[in-house]
Amino acid sequence: MEEIIKSYYTETKKVLDSLSQSNREYFEKVEDYMIFSGIFYDEISLRKVILQMALDLKDAEQDGLTAVEYFGDNPKKMVDNVIREAKVDTRISQISLFTIFIGVICYCHFLSDFSSDGLVTINVFEYLSSVVFGFVVMAVFLTFYKQSIYGLTLRKDKLGSYLTIIVIAALIIALVYLFDRFRMVFVGPIYTFSTLVSIVIASILVIGGLFLVTRRKLFRVFIPVIVGYFLAGILALVINTAGIQHNVLQFAPIIVICLSLLVFLIMSRLLIFK
Repeated sequence: MEEIIKSYYTETKKVLDSLSQSNREYFEKVEDYMIFSGIFYDEISLRKVILQMALDLKDAEQDGLTAVEYFGDNPKKMVDNVIREAKVDTRISQISLFTIFIGVICYCHFLSDFSSDGLVTINVFEYLSSVVFGFVVMAVFLTFYKQSIYGLTLRKDKLGSYLTIIVIAALIIALVYLFDRFRMVFVGPIYTFSTLVSIVIASILVIGGLFLVTRRKLFRVFIPVIVGYFLAGILALVINTAGIQHNVLQFAPIIVICLSLLVFLIMSRLLIFK
């Protein structure tokens, strides 16, 4: 699959290199908008459509037309129609998306809990509330996502785009705060496993998570996050069990998590601009 995507990407790049600078810069923005706004569509189908559009633009350029004249000054509507009319396949069904989303939320909740003290703790109420909270955040995100992607790629006036991002961030922060307050008021039954069982469960889940994310290049950026949270949990368990009171060592789990997130950001940036 990755080889097919890479092949389409390479062919598209060859076509773009043959275009004039202004047409190439214009089309690169169109390409970015299509890729980022089509996160729920099959990337192979999208890449195929993008390559065909690049070839069409090349023919138009040979006929003396510019990208603006061919696609229009504001190509958002055109791009949306192209994706819809090309019948680009959805990457996953809604049921699969729902299942994966719940799994990811529960997995993230597990990593967060384990990294705090190195023990596997099951609080059914917290897991259910995390799922509900996750869907609310996702709804807020998707409401503004495509508009912000359009603004950052195609819109000439960037101020509205940055304001949109600020609004999204503020809403998510407010939701996180409300969720945290909600969890403090309502506490359900808690089940904590023994140290040995916790390590076994955590190891199995981490190995499973690493196996899944390594299957696709796009998801490999999450490897340092999974490993970092697991190591933070092990460190926290050792520190708590040994009764270590050293100030620096007590902050070691947090430092490990911060480093893993830093590596994640670096890998994400390299992946985007590769």
